[in-house]
Amino acid sequence: MIDFRYHIVSLVAVFLALSVGVILGAGPLQNSIGNALTGQVSSLSESNQALKAENTELKTQIQGQDKAWDVAAPALITDALKDTNIAIVAFPGASADDVDTVTSAVQDAGGTVASSVSITPEWTASSQTAFRTTFAEQISAYLPEGSEASDTNTILSTALVQLLTGNLEEENTATLQDLMASADTAMIEFAQEPSAPAQLVLFVAGDLSAPEAQADAQANSDEAAQRDYDMKTYTNLVKFVSGKVPTEVAGYANSPEDLLTAIRSGGIDASTVDSIDTAVGRINVALAASSELANDKVDLGFEAGATLPLGQRAIVTPAAEEAPDGADNTESAPAQE
Repeated sequence: MIDFRYHIVSLVAVFLALSVGVILGAGPLQNSIGNALTGQVSSLSESNQALKAENTELKTQIQGQDKAWDVAAPALITDALKDTNIAIVAFPGASADDVDTVTSAVQDAGGTVASSVSITPEWTASSQTAFRTTFAEQISAYLPEGSEASDTNTILSTALVQLLTGNLEEENTATLQDLMASADTAMIEFAQEPSAPAQLVLFVAGDLSAPEAQADAQANSDEAAQRDYDMKTYTNLVKFVSGKVPTEVAGYANSPEDLLTAIRSGGIDASTVDSIDTAVGRINVALAASSELANDKVDLGFEAGATLPLGQRAIVTPAAEEAPDGADNTESAPAQE
Protein backbone atom coordinates (compact mmCIF):
# COMPACT_ATOMS: atom_id res chain seq x y z
CA MET A 1 0.00 0.00 0.00
CA ILE A 2 1.31 3.46 -0.98
CA ASP A 3 2.12 5.66 1.99
CA PHE A 4 0.16 8.96 2.37
CA ARG A 5 3.43 10.85 2.53
CA TYR A 6 4.16 9.69 -1.04
CA HIS A 7 1.05 11.49 -2.25
CA ILE A 8 2.11 14.65 -0.47
CA VAL A 9 5.57 14.52 -2.03
CA SER A 10 4.05 13.97 -5.50
CA LEU A 11 1.69 16.94 -5.16
CA VAL A 12 4.50 19.16 -3.92
CA ALA A 13 6.63 18.13 -6.91
CA VAL A 14 3.82 18.97 -9.34
CA PHE A 15 3.19 22.41 -7.84
CA LEU A 16 6.93 23.05 -7.69
CA ALA A 17 7.27 22.24 -11.40
CA LEU A 18 4.35 24.54 -12.24
CA SER A 19 5.87 27.31 -10.19
CA VAL A 20 9.24 26.97 -11.90
CA GLY A 21 7.52 27.05 -15.29
CA VAL A 22 5.59 30.20 -14.42
CA ILE A 23 8.71 31.90 -13.07
CA LEU A 24 10.78 30.99 -16.14
CA GLY A 25 8.00 31.95 -18.54
CA ALA A 26 7.53 35.30 -16.90
CA GLY A 27 11.23 35.90 -16.56
CA PRO A 28 14.25 34.62 -18.50
CA LEU A 29 12.29 32.81 -21.23
CA GLN A 30 9.71 35.53 -21.80
CA ASN A 31 11.84 37.66 -24.07
CA SER A 32 13.26 34.79 -26.12
CA ILE A 33 9.83 33.24 -26.77
CA GLY A 34 8.29 36.62 -27.54
CA ASN A 35 11.16 37.52 -29.84
CA ALA A 36 10.87 34.20 -31.67
CA LEU A 37 7.13 34.64 -32.22
CA THR A 38 7.57 38.26 -33.26
CA GLY A 39 10.24 37.22 -35.74
CA GLN A 40 7.98 34.57 -37.26
CA VAL A 41 5.06 36.98 -37.55
CA SER A 42 7.32 39.58 -39.16
CA SER A 43 8.70 37.02 -41.63
CA LEU A 44 5.22 35.83 -42.59
CA SER A 45 4.04 39.41 -43.01
CA GLU A 46 6.97 40.19 -45.31
CA SER A 47 6.30 37.04 -47.37
CA ASN A 48 2.63 37.96 -47.64
CA GLN A 49 3.46 41.47 -48.80
CA ALA A 50 5.91 40.09 -51.38
CA LEU A 51 3.27 37.69 -52.73
CA LYS A 52 0.71 40.49 -52.95
CA ALA A 53 3.18 42.66 -54.84
CA GLU A 54 4.02 39.78 -57.19
CA ASN A 55 0.32 39.06 -57.76
CA THR A 56 -0.37 42.72 -58.53
CA GLU A 57 2.55 42.79 -60.96
CA LEU A 58 1.32 39.64 -62.73
CA LYS A 59 -2.20 41.07 -63.02
CA THR A 60 -0.78 44.25 -64.50
CA GLN A 61 1.24 42.24 -67.01
CA ILE A 62 -1.79 40.15 -68.00
CA GLN A 63 -3.93 43.26 -68.43
CA GLY A 64 -1.20 44.82 -70.55
CA GLN A 65 -0.94 41.71 -72.71
CA ASP A 66 -4.71 41.62 -73.16
CA LYS A 67 -4.68 45.24 -74.28
CA ALA A 68 -1.90 44.47 -76.75
CA TRP A 69 -3.81 41.50 -78.18
CA ASP A 70 -6.96 43.62 -78.45
CA VAL A 71 -4.97 46.10 -80.53
CA ALA A 72 -3.63 43.28 -82.71
CA ALA A 73 -7.01 41.53 -83.08
CA PRO A 74 -8.29 43.46 -86.14
CA ALA A 75 -5.19 42.55 -88.15
CA LEU A 76 -5.63 38.89 -87.21
CA ILE A 77 -9.35 38.30 -87.62
CA THR A 78 -10.94 41.06 -89.74
CA ASP A 79 -13.04 39.40 -92.49
CA ALA A 80 -11.89 35.93 -91.41
CA LEU A 81 -15.58 34.97 -91.23
CA LYS A 82 -16.91 37.32 -93.89
CA ASP A 83 -20.28 36.30 -95.35
CA THR A 84 -20.49 33.32 -93.00
CA ASN A 85 -23.64 32.49 -91.04
CA ILE A 86 -22.97 31.04 -87.60
CA ALA A 87 -25.34 29.57 -85.03
CA ILE A 88 -24.36 30.03 -81.38
CA VAL A 89 -25.56 27.37 -78.94
CA ALA A 90 -25.03 27.81 -75.20
CA PHE A 91 -24.93 24.79 -72.92
CA PRO A 92 -26.41 25.01 -69.41
CA GLY A 93 -23.79 26.64 -67.19
CA ALA A 94 -22.40 28.94 -69.87
CA SER A 95 -22.43 32.51 -68.59
CA ALA A 96 -24.12 35.38 -70.41
CA ASP A 97 -20.73 37.14 -70.51
CA ASP A 98 -19.12 34.21 -72.32
CA VAL A 99 -21.97 34.06 -74.84
CA ASP A 100 -21.56 37.80 -75.44
CA THR A 101 -17.79 37.33 -75.83
CA VAL A 102 -18.22 34.62 -78.45
CA THR A 103 -20.89 36.62 -80.25
CA SER A 104 -18.62 39.68 -80.43
CA ALA A 105 -15.71 37.56 -81.68
CA VAL A 106 -17.84 36.26 -84.56
CA GLN A 107 -19.07 39.73 -85.47
CA ASP A 108 -15.62 41.31 -85.20
CA ALA A 109 -14.39 38.73 -87.72
CA GLY A 110 -17.12 39.74 -90.17
CA GLY A 111 -19.38 36.79 -89.47
CA THR A 112 -23.15 36.92 -89.06
CA VAL A 113 -24.87 35.41 -86.04
CA ALA A 114 -27.71 33.62 -87.80
CA SER A 115 -29.24 32.35 -84.55
CA SER A 116 -28.49 32.21 -80.83
CA VAL A 117 -30.01 29.51 -78.66
CA SER A 118 -29.60 28.09 -75.16
CA ILE A 119 -30.12 24.44 -74.31
CA THR A 120 -32.28 24.17 -71.21
CA PRO A 121 -31.57 21.79 -68.30
CA GLU A 122 -34.71 19.87 -69.33
CA TRP A 123 -32.68 18.42 -72.21
CA THR A 124 -31.05 16.02 -69.72
CA ALA A 125 -32.95 16.37 -66.40
CA SER A 126 -33.69 12.96 -64.90
CA SER A 127 -37.08 14.26 -63.73
CA GLN A 128 -38.09 14.83 -67.38
CA THR A 129 -37.11 11.44 -68.80
CA ALA A 130 -40.69 10.32 -69.46
CA PHE A 131 -41.62 13.69 -70.96
CA ARG A 132 -38.58 13.66 -73.28
CA THR A 133 -39.45 10.20 -74.57
CA THR A 134 -43.00 11.25 -75.42
CA PHE A 135 -41.83 14.58 -76.81
CA ALA A 136 -39.24 12.90 -79.07
CA GLU A 137 -41.91 10.62 -80.49
CA GLN A 138 -44.05 13.68 -81.20
CA ILE A 139 -41.40 15.67 -83.09
CA SER A 140 -39.95 12.71 -84.99
CA ALA A 141 -42.66 13.17 -87.63
CA TYR A 142 -41.18 16.58 -88.52
CA LEU A 143 -37.56 15.49 -88.98
CA PRO A 144 -35.97 15.51 -92.46
CA GLU A 145 -36.74 12.54 -94.67
CA GLY A 146 -34.15 9.82 -94.46
CA SER A 147 -33.04 10.66 -90.94
CA GLU A 148 -32.19 7.56 -88.94
CA ALA A 149 -33.06 9.05 -85.56
CA SER A 150 -34.57 6.48 -83.26
CA ASP A 151 -33.57 7.07 -79.63
CA THR A 152 -34.62 10.19 -77.73
CA ASN A 153 -31.25 11.98 -77.71
CA THR A 154 -30.63 11.39 -81.41
CA ILE A 155 -34.10 12.73 -82.27
CA LEU A 156 -33.48 15.88 -80.22
CA SER A 157 -30.03 16.33 -81.79
CA THR A 158 -31.44 15.90 -85.30
CA ALA A 159 -34.15 18.45 -84.56
CA LEU A 160 -31.58 20.97 -83.32
CA VAL A 161 -29.48 20.59 -86.48
CA GLN A 162 -32.59 21.03 -88.62
CA LEU A 163 -33.53 24.22 -86.77
CA LEU A 164 -30.07 25.75 -87.10
CA THR A 165 -29.06 24.66 -90.59
CA GLY A 166 -32.27 23.71 -92.40
CA ASN A 167 -34.45 25.56 -94.87
CA LEU A 168 -36.37 28.11 -92.81
CA GLU A 169 -39.19 28.21 -95.36
CA GLU A 170 -40.04 24.56 -94.84
CA GLU A 171 -43.16 24.03 -92.76
CA ASN A 172 -41.55 21.20 -90.79
CA THR A 173 -38.69 23.44 -89.70
CA ALA A 174 -41.10 26.09 -88.44
CA THR A 175 -43.10 23.44 -86.59
CA LEU A 176 -39.96 22.03 -84.97
CA GLN A 177 -38.94 25.50 -83.82
CA ASP A 178 -42.33 26.06 -82.25
CA LEU A 179 -42.35 22.68 -80.51
CA MET A 180 -38.75 22.75 -79.26
CA ALA A 181 -38.95 26.28 -77.87
CA SER A 182 -42.60 26.63 -76.91
CA ALA A 183 -43.42 23.35 -75.23
CA ASP A 184 -44.55 23.34 -71.62
CA THR A 185 -41.09 22.02 -70.86
CA ALA A 186 -38.98 23.69 -73.58
CA MET A 187 -35.79 21.96 -74.71
CA ILE A 188 -34.27 25.20 -76.01
CA GLU A 189 -34.66 28.96 -75.62
CA PHE A 190 -33.96 31.39 -78.45
CA ALA A 191 -32.10 34.61 -77.73
CA GLN A 192 -32.21 35.17 -81.49
CA GLU A 193 -34.42 33.12 -83.77
CA PRO A 194 -32.84 31.75 -86.98
CA SER A 195 -32.59 34.25 -89.80
CA ALA A 196 -30.58 32.05 -92.19
CA PRO A 197 -29.22 28.49 -92.31
CA ALA A 198 -25.97 28.27 -90.35
CA GLN A 199 -22.74 27.17 -92.00
CA LEU A 200 -21.10 26.53 -88.63
CA VAL A 201 -22.44 25.72 -85.17
CA LEU A 202 -20.51 27.29 -82.31
CA PHE A 203 -21.20 25.76 -78.89
CA VAL A 204 -20.38 27.70 -75.71
CA ALA A 205 -19.53 25.64 -72.62
CA GLY A 206 -19.30 26.87 -69.04
CA ASP A 207 -16.40 26.85 -66.59
CA LEU A 208 -17.10 24.16 -63.98
CA SER A 209 -13.88 24.97 -62.11
CA ALA A 210 -15.17 28.41 -61.19
CA PRO A 211 -15.63 28.88 -57.40
CA GLU A 212 -19.41 29.04 -57.56
CA ALA A 213 -19.53 25.90 -59.72
CA GLN A 214 -17.26 24.02 -57.32
CA ALA A 215 -19.40 25.05 -54.37
CA ASP A 216 -22.54 23.97 -56.19
CA ALA A 217 -21.02 20.61 -57.11
CA GLN A 218 -19.96 20.01 -53.51
CA ALA A 219 -23.38 20.97 -52.16
CA ASN A 220 -25.06 18.59 -54.59
CA SER A 221 -22.71 15.64 -54.44
CA ASP A 222 -25.72 13.32 -54.51
CA GLU A 223 -26.37 14.50 -58.09
CA ALA A 224 -23.11 13.06 -59.44
CA ALA A 225 -25.04 10.63 -61.63
CA GLN A 226 -26.96 13.51 -63.22
CA ARG A 227 -23.74 15.42 -63.93
CA ASP A 228 -22.20 12.33 -65.50
CA TYR A 229 -25.26 11.91 -67.70
CA ASP A 230 -25.13 15.58 -68.67
CA MET A 231 -21.48 15.24 -69.69
CA LYS A 232 -22.13 12.12 -71.77
CA THR A 233 -25.25 13.53 -73.44
CA TYR A 234 -23.73 16.91 -74.32
CA THR A 235 -20.54 15.29 -75.59
CA ASN A 236 -22.60 13.02 -77.85
CA LEU A 237 -24.62 16.04 -79.01
CA VAL A 238 -21.44 17.80 -80.16
CA LYS A 239 -20.27 14.58 -81.83
CA PHE A 240 -23.59 14.25 -83.68
CA VAL A 241 -23.67 17.89 -84.81
CA SER A 242 -20.02 17.80 -85.95
CA GLY A 243 -20.92 14.92 -88.26
CA LYS A 244 -23.52 17.12 -89.99
CA VAL A 245 -22.01 20.62 -90.09
CA PRO A 246 -18.68 22.32 -89.22
CA THR A 247 -18.63 22.64 -85.45
CA GLU A 248 -16.63 24.54 -82.83
CA VAL A 249 -16.77 24.41 -79.02
CA ALA A 250 -15.54 27.40 -77.00
CA GLY A 251 -15.15 27.39 -73.24
CA TYR A 252 -12.69 26.21 -70.59
CA ALA A 253 -10.57 23.09 -70.09
CA ASN A 254 -8.90 23.72 -66.74
CA SER A 255 -10.78 20.96 -64.92
CA PRO A 256 -11.71 17.31 -65.62
CA GLU A 257 -15.30 18.39 -64.95
CA ASP A 258 -15.33 20.85 -67.86
CA LEU A 259 -17.27 19.76 -70.94
CA LEU A 260 -14.53 21.08 -73.22
CA THR A 261 -12.04 18.74 -71.52
CA ALA A 262 -14.28 15.74 -72.26
CA ILE A 263 -14.78 16.79 -75.87
CA ARG A 264 -11.04 17.12 -76.45
CA SER A 265 -10.24 13.80 -74.84
CA GLY A 266 -13.08 12.10 -76.70
CA GLY A 267 -11.52 12.61 -80.13
CA ILE A 268 -14.59 14.40 -81.48
CA ASP A 269 -14.27 16.01 -84.90
CA ALA A 270 -14.92 19.56 -83.73
CA SER A 271 -12.53 22.47 -83.30
CA THR A 272 -12.11 23.78 -79.75
CA VAL A 273 -10.98 26.96 -78.00
CA ASP A 274 -10.29 27.45 -74.30
CA SER A 275 -9.59 30.53 -72.14
CA ILE A 276 -12.32 32.53 -73.86
CA ASP A 277 -12.22 35.10 -71.05
CA THR A 278 -8.84 36.32 -72.38
CA ALA A 279 -8.00 38.44 -75.42
CA VAL A 280 -6.13 35.55 -77.05
CA GLY A 281 -9.12 33.29 -76.42
CA ARG A 282 -11.44 35.76 -78.14
CA ILE A 283 -9.12 35.90 -81.15
CA ASN A 284 -8.91 32.12 -81.24
CA VAL A 285 -12.70 31.82 -81.39
CA ALA A 286 -12.66 33.50 -84.79
CA LEU A 287 -9.51 31.76 -86.02
CA ALA A 288 -10.80 28.32 -85.03
CA ALA A 289 -14.08 28.97 -86.83
CA SER A 290 -12.28 29.95 -90.02
CA SER A 291 -10.07 26.86 -89.79
CA GLU A 292 -13.08 24.61 -89.18
CA LEU A 293 -14.84 26.06 -92.22
CA ALA A 294 -11.70 25.26 -94.21
CA ASN A 295 -12.00 21.65 -92.99
CA ASP A 296 -9.05 21.97 -90.61
CA LYS A 297 -9.77 20.83 -87.04
CA VAL A 298 -7.82 22.76 -84.40
CA ASP A 299 -7.58 22.82 -80.59
CA LEU A 300 -6.47 26.28 -79.52
CA GLY A 301 -5.53 27.76 -76.15
CA PHE A 302 -3.39 27.07 -73.10
CA GLU A 303 -5.34 24.46 -71.14
CA ALA A 304 -5.66 20.67 -71.23
CA GLY A 305 -5.78 19.24 -74.75
CA ALA A 306 -4.75 22.41 -76.61
CA THR A 307 -2.20 21.92 -79.39
CA LEU A 308 -1.59 25.57 -80.37
CA PRO A 309 -1.71 28.75 -78.27
CA LEU A 310 -2.80 30.80 -81.29
CA GLY A 311 -4.52 29.59 -84.44
CA GLN A 312 -3.82 30.29 -88.05
CA ARG A 313 -6.01 32.44 -90.24
CA ALA A 314 -7.99 30.88 -93.07
CA ILE A 315 -10.20 33.18 -95.13
CA VAL A 316 -13.04 31.17 -96.63
CA THR A 317 -14.70 32.69 -99.67
CA PRO A 318 -18.51 32.75 -99.84
CA ALA A 319 -20.10 29.56 -101.20
CA ALA A 320 -16.65 28.04 -101.48
CA GLU A 321 -17.76 24.43 -101.31
CA GLU A 322 -16.89 23.97 -104.99
CA ALA A 323 -14.11 26.31 -106.00
CA PRO A 324 -13.80 26.71 -109.81
CA ASP A 325 -11.05 24.86 -111.67
CA GLY A 326 -9.94 23.13 -108.50
CA ALA A 327 -8.71 26.40 -107.03
CA ASP A 328 -7.86 26.45 -103.36
CA ASN A 329 -10.58 28.32 -101.45
CA THR A 330 -8.42 29.38 -98.51
CA GLU A 331 -5.60 31.74 -97.86
CA SER A 332 -3.54 30.59 -94.94
CA ALA A 333 -0.90 32.37 -92.96
CA PRO A 334 1.74 30.40 -91.06
CA ALA A 335 0.73 29.25 -87.60
CA GLN A 336 1.86 31.68 -84.95
CA GLU A 337 3.70 30.05 -82.07
